[in-house]
Amino acid sequence: MADKTEKKEEAAAGKKKPPMMVIIAVAAVVILAVGFMVVQKASAKSKAHEVKKVEKGPVLTLDEFLVNLADPGSDHFLKVTVGLELSKEKGKTPETLKEDTPLIRDAVLSSLASKTRDQVGPQAGREKLKAEIKKRVNEALGEDDVRGVYFTNFVTQ
Repeated sequence: MADKTEKKEEAAAGKKKPPMMVIIAVAAVVILAVGFMVVQKASAKSKAHEVKKVEKGPVLTLDEFLVNLADPGSDHFLKVTVGLELSKEKGKTPETLKEDTPLIRDAVLSSLASKTRDQVGPQAGREKLKAEIKKRVNEALGEDDVRGVYFTNFVTQ
């Protein structure tokens, strides 16, 4: 009878404790799942932080402009140096636009002289001015040769 009691106890004990292989398999699956999620998150973060490198075109730096601003009854002026980023895809370089420099300068000068001090003072006004210069220069050239406008010197008084 002792044998039967021992067997019942062993069977009861066996039912309470799952076999060691099942525990190891479950733990391995959990570890793999967590590891997979961590790797996926890290991969997503690195993709989000990747900076798409944009190739810049050559920059045509124009001589300094000194213009009277359009403020009525005042003597405010603007002293600015402008750089124009050219379209690299179209093969534009400062040398290819050398003959068009008077047209380009006139378009820039027209944009600058039409502004008041209040229009060019805040950053938003400068961004609008850049957009206007880009538009006028491209219209003067008859093509979309200018991709960006940069102010390398900007002083109002």
